[in-house]
Amino acid sequence: MFFKGDPIRVIGHVNADKAQELYNTIFEKFNDKWVCRTFVLMDTSYCLKAISPSKFDILTEEDASQLKEILLPWVEPYVSDSEVIVYLDVSSLPPTAKSKVHIDYSWFHLMSKRIRIPLVTNPRSVFAVFTDTGPKNYNLKVGNVYETNNSVIHTAANLGESPRWHIVADILDKRVYDYFVEQNKLGEWGLHPSINSCLDPKVTAQLEDALNQDTINI
Repeated sequence: MFFKGDPIRVIGHVNADKAQELYNTIFEKFNDKWVCRTFVLMDTSYCLKAISPSKFDILTEEDASQLKEILLPWVEPYVSDSEVIVYLDVSSLPPTAKSKVHIDYSWFHLMSKRIRIPLVTNPRSVFAVFTDTGPKNYNLKVGNVYETNNSVIHTAANLGESPRWHIVADILDKRVYDYFVEQNKLGEWGLHPSINSCLDPKVTAQLEDALNQDTINI
Protein backbone atom coordinates (compact mmCIF):
# COMPACT_ATOMS: atom_id res chain seq x y z
CA MET A 1 0.00 0.00 0.00
CA PHE A 2 1.54 3.29 -1.11
CA PHE A 3 -0.53 5.97 0.56
CA LYS A 4 0.25 9.53 1.58
CA GLY A 5 -1.83 11.99 3.56
CA ASP A 6 -5.17 11.41 5.22
CA PRO A 7 -6.16 7.70 5.50
CA ILE A 8 -9.55 8.40 3.89
CA ARG A 9 -9.98 10.88 1.06
CA VAL A 10 -12.47 11.73 -1.67
CA ILE A 11 -11.16 10.97 -5.16
CA GLY A 12 -14.33 11.33 -7.22
CA HIS A 13 -18.09 11.57 -7.31
CA VAL A 14 -21.05 9.53 -8.54
CA ASN A 15 -24.68 10.39 -9.05
CA ALA A 16 -26.54 9.61 -5.82
CA ASP A 17 -29.74 8.73 -7.68
CA LYS A 18 -27.80 6.28 -9.86
CA ALA A 19 -26.31 4.77 -6.69
CA GLN A 20 -29.84 4.22 -5.38
CA GLU A 21 -30.79 2.58 -8.67
CA LEU A 22 -27.78 0.27 -8.43
CA TYR A 23 -28.73 -0.61 -4.85
CA ASN A 24 -32.22 -1.51 -6.07
CA THR A 25 -30.83 -3.60 -8.93
CA ILE A 26 -28.48 -5.56 -6.69
CA PHE A 27 -31.22 -6.04 -4.10
CA GLU A 28 -33.52 -7.45 -6.77
CA LYS A 29 -30.98 -9.73 -8.44
CA PHE A 30 -28.72 -10.84 -5.58
CA ASN A 31 -30.35 -10.26 -2.21
CA ASP A 32 -30.77 -14.02 -1.62
CA LYS A 33 -27.10 -14.65 -2.49
CA TRP A 34 -25.24 -12.74 0.24
CA VAL A 35 -22.35 -14.70 1.76
CA CYS A 36 -21.43 -14.25 5.41
CA ARG A 37 -17.72 -13.61 5.75
CA THR A 38 -15.94 -16.57 7.30
CA PHE A 39 -13.11 -14.64 8.92
CA VAL A 40 -13.73 -13.72 12.53
CA LEU A 41 -12.67 -10.10 11.95
CA MET A 42 -15.74 -9.45 9.81
CA ASP A 43 -18.08 -12.30 10.68
CA THR A 44 -21.08 -10.00 11.15
CA SER A 45 -20.78 -8.59 7.62
CA TYR A 46 -21.78 -9.99 4.24
CA CYS A 47 -20.38 -9.80 0.75
CA LEU A 48 -21.13 -10.34 -2.91
CA LYS A 49 -17.77 -10.93 -4.59
CA ALA A 50 -17.43 -10.21 -8.30
CA ILE A 51 -13.62 -10.59 -8.45
CA SER A 52 -11.43 -12.23 -5.83
CA PRO A 53 -8.04 -13.98 -5.77
CA SER A 54 -9.20 -16.17 -2.89
CA LYS A 55 -11.60 -19.12 -2.77
CA PHE A 56 -13.31 -17.87 0.39
CA ASP A 57 -16.84 -16.45 0.57
CA ILE A 58 -17.39 -16.56 -3.19
CA LEU A 59 -20.48 -16.65 -5.40
CA THR A 60 -21.12 -19.12 -8.17
CA GLU A 61 -19.19 -18.36 -11.34
CA GLU A 62 -22.39 -17.29 -13.11
CA ASP A 63 -23.49 -14.94 -10.31
CA ALA A 64 -20.00 -13.44 -9.99
CA SER A 65 -19.88 -12.81 -13.74
CA GLN A 66 -23.26 -11.04 -13.70
CA LEU A 67 -22.27 -8.92 -10.70
CA LYS A 68 -18.94 -8.03 -12.30
CA GLU A 69 -20.73 -6.73 -15.38
CA ILE A 70 -22.89 -4.50 -13.18
CA LEU A 71 -20.07 -3.16 -10.99
CA LEU A 72 -17.23 -2.60 -13.46
CA PRO A 73 -18.61 0.65 -14.94
CA TRP A 74 -18.54 2.15 -11.45
CA VAL A 75 -14.88 1.41 -10.72
CA GLU A 76 -13.22 1.48 -14.14
CA PRO A 77 -12.93 5.31 -14.18
CA TYR A 78 -10.46 4.93 -11.30
CA VAL A 79 -8.33 2.24 -12.95
CA SER A 80 -5.49 3.35 -15.26
CA ASP A 81 -4.18 1.43 -18.26
CA SER A 82 -1.25 0.24 -16.14
CA GLU A 83 -3.48 -1.20 -13.39
CA VAL A 84 -5.74 -4.21 -12.85
CA ILE A 85 -8.66 -4.85 -10.49
CA VAL A 86 -7.71 -7.77 -8.23
CA TYR A 87 -10.72 -7.60 -5.90
CA LEU A 88 -14.26 -6.28 -6.38
CA ASP A 89 -17.32 -6.75 -4.22
CA VAL A 90 -20.39 -5.24 -2.64
CA SER A 91 -19.93 -5.23 1.13
CA SER A 92 -22.91 -5.14 3.47
CA LEU A 93 -22.72 -4.09 7.11
CA PRO A 94 -26.22 -4.63 8.52
CA PRO A 95 -27.62 -2.60 11.43
CA THR A 96 -25.81 -3.39 14.74
CA ALA A 97 -22.94 -5.13 12.88
CA LYS A 98 -19.36 -4.18 13.71
CA SER A 99 -15.96 -5.43 12.60
CA LYS A 100 -13.17 -6.15 15.05
CA VAL A 101 -10.28 -3.70 15.15
CA HIS A 102 -7.79 -4.93 12.55
CA ILE A 103 -5.53 -4.30 9.61
CA ASP A 104 -6.07 -6.05 6.26
CA TYR A 105 -3.29 -8.52 5.75
CA SER A 106 -3.48 -10.26 2.37
CA TRP A 107 -0.83 -9.49 -0.25
CA PHE A 108 -3.24 -7.52 -2.43
CA HIS A 109 -4.31 -5.40 0.54
CA LEU A 110 -0.71 -4.43 1.18
CA MET A 111 0.13 -3.49 -2.41
CA SER A 112 -3.07 -2.21 -3.95
CA LYS A 113 -5.11 0.95 -3.63
CA ARG A 114 -8.60 0.48 -2.23
CA ILE A 115 -11.60 2.49 -3.32
CA ARG A 116 -15.03 2.57 -1.73
CA ILE A 117 -18.26 3.75 -3.30
CA PRO A 118 -21.16 3.95 -0.81
CA LEU A 119 -24.50 2.89 -2.30
CA VAL A 120 -26.66 3.22 0.79
CA THR A 121 -25.73 4.32 4.30
CA ASN A 122 -26.86 6.35 7.30
CA PRO A 123 -25.33 8.99 9.60
CA ARG A 124 -24.59 6.34 12.23
CA SER A 125 -22.56 4.15 9.90
CA VAL A 126 -18.96 4.88 10.85
CA PHE A 127 -15.42 3.99 9.91
CA ALA A 128 -12.72 4.61 12.53
CA VAL A 129 -8.99 4.63 11.75
CA PHE A 130 -5.93 5.11 13.94
CA THR A 131 -3.55 7.81 12.73
CA ASP A 132 -0.33 9.38 14.01
CA THR A 133 -2.49 11.98 15.78
CA GLY A 134 -4.88 9.44 17.30
CA PRO A 135 -8.21 7.93 16.23
CA LYS A 136 -10.42 9.54 13.58
CA ASN A 137 -14.02 8.57 12.95
CA TYR A 138 -15.60 9.04 9.51
CA ASN A 139 -19.04 8.87 7.96
CA LEU A 140 -18.75 8.07 4.24
CA LYS A 141 -21.43 9.67 2.07
CA VAL A 142 -23.38 8.38 -0.92
CA GLY A 143 -22.26 10.42 -3.93
CA ASN A 144 -18.55 10.31 -3.11
CA VAL A 145 -15.86 7.89 -4.19
CA TYR A 146 -13.20 7.30 -1.53
CA GLU A 147 -9.69 5.92 -1.44
CA THR A 148 -8.99 4.33 1.93
CA ASN A 149 -5.77 3.16 3.50
CA ASN A 150 -6.70 -0.25 4.87
CA SER A 151 -3.16 -1.00 6.01
CA VAL A 152 -3.67 1.26 9.04
CA ILE A 153 -5.49 -0.07 12.09
CA HIS A 154 -9.22 0.43 11.60
CA THR A 155 -12.73 -0.76 12.37
CA ALA A 156 -16.23 -0.14 11.06
CA ALA A 157 -19.70 -0.26 12.58
CA ASN A 158 -23.26 0.31 11.50
CA LEU A 159 -24.85 1.88 14.55
CA GLY A 160 -27.89 3.01 12.60
CA GLU A 161 -31.16 1.29 11.75
CA SER A 162 -30.75 0.98 7.96
CA PRO A 163 -28.30 -0.94 5.73
CA ARG A 164 -24.81 0.13 4.75
CA TRP A 165 -23.59 -1.11 1.36
CA HIS A 166 -20.26 -0.20 -0.23
CA ILE A 167 -18.68 -1.17 -3.52
CA VAL A 168 -15.12 -2.13 -2.59
CA ALA A 169 -12.32 -2.51 -5.14
CA ASP A 170 -8.60 -3.22 -4.79
CA ILE A 171 -6.55 -1.96 -7.72
CA LEU A 172 -2.98 -3.10 -8.36
CA ASP A 173 -0.15 -2.18 -10.70
CA LYS A 174 -0.13 -4.70 -13.56
CA ARG A 175 3.61 -5.32 -13.18
CA VAL A 176 3.12 -6.39 -9.57
CA TYR A 177 0.12 -8.51 -10.49
CA ASP A 178 2.02 -10.22 -13.34
CA TYR A 179 4.86 -11.02 -10.93
CA PHE A 180 2.48 -12.75 -8.52
CA VAL A 181 0.96 -14.71 -11.38
CA GLU A 182 4.41 -15.81 -12.59
CA GLN A 183 5.45 -16.81 -9.07
CA ASN A 184 2.14 -18.61 -8.43
CA LYS A 185 1.59 -16.64 -5.25
CA LEU A 186 -1.94 -15.39 -5.74
CA GLY A 187 -3.34 -17.66 -3.04
CA GLU A 188 -0.72 -16.97 -0.36
CA TRP A 189 -0.96 -14.55 2.54
CA GLY A 190 1.00 -11.31 2.43
CA LEU A 191 0.97 -11.40 6.22
CA HIS A 192 -0.55 -14.00 8.47
CA PRO A 193 -3.94 -13.12 10.03
CA SER A 194 -2.41 -13.62 13.46
CA ILE A 195 -0.89 -10.14 13.14
CA ASN A 196 -4.26 -8.86 14.36
CA SER A 197 -3.73 -10.67 17.65
CA CYS A 198 -0.64 -8.54 18.26
CA LEU A 199 -2.25 -5.10 18.11
CA ASP A 200 -1.75 -2.79 21.07
CA PRO A 201 -4.83 -3.21 23.34
CA LYS A 202 -4.74 0.53 24.12
CA VAL A 203 -5.02 1.36 20.42
CA THR A 204 -7.85 -1.15 20.03
CA ALA A 205 -9.72 0.39 22.96
CA GLN A 206 -9.28 3.91 21.56
CA LEU A 207 -10.75 2.88 18.22
CA GLU A 208 -13.66 1.12 19.88
CA ASP A 209 -14.38 4.34 21.79
CA ALA A 210 -13.99 6.44 18.63
CA LEU A 211 -16.92 4.67 16.99
CA ASN A 212 -19.25 6.52 19.35
CA GLN A 213 -17.63 9.94 18.91
CA ASP A 214 -18.52 12.69 16.46
CA THR A 215 -17.72 11.81 12.86
CA ILE A 216 -15.67 13.59 10.22
CA ASN A 217 -17.96 14.12 7.25
CA ILE A 218 -16.12 14.18 3.93
